Amino acid sequence: RIFSRYDTNDNDILDQEEWKSIRWRSDPKESDTNSDGRLSKAEFRELFRPLPDIERRLAPMLGQLRRRAGTIVAVQIRQGDFWQYADCDWGFIAPTQWYLDWLDEIWDDLDDPVLVVCSDQIDRVLPDFARFDPVTTTDLLPQVCTDMAREGYGFFPDFYLLSHCDLLGGSGSSFS
Repeated sequence: RIFSRYDTNDNDILDQEEWKSIRWRSDPKESDTNSDGRLSKAEFRELFRPLPDIERRLAPMLGQLRRRAGTIVAVQIRQGDFWQYADCDWGFIAPTQWYLDWLDEIWDDLDDPVLVVCSDQIDRVLPDFARFDPVTTTDLLPQVCTDMAREGYGFFPDFYLLSHCDLLGGSGSSFS
């Protein structure tokens, strides 16, 4: 869609040379105008908008949460592949207690909060948050999450929800 002007071979895919031709704005104060040919802020945001079919499938999850709570709080805890890199600076796994301490500090000041826990090790971390009565994306849309996992993008319900929550506690991960 927004990359169409860079798709010189009109195959709806940007090859390496076409991708290199995209110029990115680096100054956040630049306007959304596009007179210089660079991606505007609006266009950059568009890169992260799900396709309409995906949006249609996942939007009910947000509706459920908004009807249930005034504040959607999410934590994203990456552990899976980090266990093999535990000795590296970038593979640090923050203890769930750090997230719990943060939640304890803010919870009572929030408007009717609900906690959503997202993790690549959900069975390992979810019990730690029991006192907050958390939910997962699978709790909210079990069939959609199962279908998306089968289709090869089981991570996306978590990503979608994390991008729409009111408060986010994230791990040292490019995912969050």
